[in-house]
Amino acid sequence: FMGMSTQSQLYAYAQSWAFCHFLLQRYPTGFLAYLDRLAAEPPQEGEDTVSWLAEAVGKDQRVLEQEFLASMDQFPPEDSLRIKQMKELIDLIAELRALAHQLWG
Repeated sequence: FMGMSTQSQLYAYAQSWAFCHFLLQRYPTGFLAYLDRLAAEPPQEGEDTVSWLAEAVGKDQRVLEQEFLASMDQFPPEDSLRIKQMKELIDLIAELRALAHQLWG
């Protein structure tokens, strides 16, 4: 995820993890075959391997994406901005307390 902001990297990593989890749950044999192919036949620089994945799991790319998005509907929506800000504030207070404890005991 080079060139992305830290927050964007975290979202990209989470989405990647979720997609791999989906594939292992729904299409374990095909997904493992895709990974085996990647290990045996590294793609050329800039080559898109999505077609390899679609072929390995036996699904069209669009259908696979729709199934993944539908599977994500089972999870609660992202926290609101206000809740995120409150969590950040709580984390900051905890960090300040830990720092104060280090400095002054």
